[in-house]
This record gives sequence, structure tokens and C-alpha cells, in this order.
Amino acid sequence: MRKAMAVVLASFLVASSATATVMVYETFSHPDGDLVGKTPEIGGTWVAHSGSGSSPVQVSSGKAVLAQGSGTREDVNVPTGYTMGSGDKWYAGFDLVNTGGNTNACFAHFMQNASNWSARTFIAPPDAGVTGDYVLGMGTSASNPPSVKSTVGLTYGTTYRVVIAYDYNTKVSELWIDPVSEASPKITLSESYSTAHVAFGLRQGAGNSTQTIDNLIVGTTFAEVVPEPAAALLMLGLGCLMAIRRR
Repeated sequence: MRKAMAVVLASFLVASSATATVMVYETFSHPDGDLVGKTPEIGGTWVAHSGSGSSPVQVSSGKAVLAQGSGTREDVNVPTGYTMGSGDKWYAGFDLVNTGGNTNACFAHFMQNASNWSARTFIAPPDAGVTGDYVLGMGTSASNPPSVKSTVGLTYGTTYRVVIAYDYNTKVSELWIDPVSEASPKITLSESYSTAHVAFGLRQGAGNSTQTIDNLIVGTTFAEVVPEPAAALLMLGLGCLMAIRRR
């Protein structure tokens, strides 16, 4: 039944484009506990690629929870089942709530392996003149401050739909906040080289904030990760069915 529902969802989401693919669809409708070992509705099983078992990434009340802080902390990824190559552009969309602080912290990215990442997405403090508790940024290194930051000030405890993208040919990463279309305002970052990504990663590192992540979709078109209302309703129904089945 699980596989049948996943196939129905994927078929619905790609109906508008023969070349579109939903690679990951994750509502985090798992029992509370470690995220590692859990399998989304579409996509591979979550695995740790760094700091395995140290302050593990948790599922709580149907959301993934990332706790930034001192010491070794677990980083995880979900395989897409595909390898990025020439002509490919991948998108990832997820609901984000940030609380606790705004110290620079990379928390999400596309990945080839434990060290080759793109579209590194940061929590960051607002620049002068930007009103808000924190902003989002992108960087070419997870260990340094972001290279570019949004001028949109965000509020602790508020849910935002974040979309990131990486283009293999142009080596450009992009980030949108609550977009209505691909033409919505965004920030862009030029990466150093084309990277053959195979997964989507979530990171815990130094910082003073906590992120909750929900409704993660990784796909090959913008529309898949910011679905139209009909698709969103189907996703909601699928999530409910999955929750009932897991009980």
C-alpha cells in the first residue's frame, strides 16, 4: 500500500512534464526518535554521513529537528536514487521554523558525499538595516559565514517555505523564501565546480539555534517543490494515510 500511494503521488506531480521527477517526498510522519533509519514516502533511507550517533537528528511530532550547538553533532542525508549530471537542475523545498538564535549555521544542502556540497543554506544574523530576528544565506563553505545573505528579515517561530536549487551546468545555487513562482525574488551563489549530487543533506554544527524541517520535496522542477493547491491536498491526504498505516 505504501509503494502504491507513493507511485500515485509521483505520477500526479509529474503529470505536467514528461521529464520531471520527484526524487524525495518526506513528511516526517515517523515515530518520535532518531531520523536515521527512517524511510520517506519517496526516496532512500536516511543515513548519517558525519558524527553518527552524536546528538542525533530527531523526529519530533512529525518534523525533523536540527539542534545547532557545541561538540560533535550528527549530519544526515536522504539518497535521491539519482546522480546529477550535465543538463540537470535540482530543486528542494521544505517548511522551516527557526528558533533560539541567529549565529551563522549551515543546516541544509545538496550533496555528493560527506564533503562535496552545493546550495549550502545558512541561518545568519541580519545585516545592518534589515529588520528581523534572522535571515537565510548561502555559502561555498559550511565552516565559514555565508557568502551571500537575503535582505528579507525573518521571525523566530514562524513557518517559511524555503526553496533551494543547484544547476550542474552553470554551477549556480539559488534560494527563495515563500516564493509564488520561479520568478520570485531570490539570492544566487556561484559555486566552484559542477558536482554530481546524489542526496539531500541536513546538518548540525556550531550555533545557537534550532530548526524544524517539514514537508521536504526534492525534484527536477520548481513546480514540484512548491506544488499547486491540488497537489498540496493530495500530499496532505497521503500524509494522513501514511500516519494511519504506521499506527
